Amino acid sequence: MIGTIVVGCGYSGAVCARLIAEKFGESVLILEKRNHICGNMFEETDKHGVVVHK
Repeated sequence: MIGTIVVGCGYSGAVCARLIAEKFGESVLILEKRNHICGNMFEETDKHGVVVHK
């Protein structure tokens, strides 16, 4: 049984889902339309081999 539904898994949604699961012990269902988590956060490797947030 699902206790909480979180719509969107950007930074806020991901943090809220984790806190709800850990603090209240509830099951959480996260609904996200993209094929990755954390919203608009993307990373790439620059020309020096350092991973940076785009």
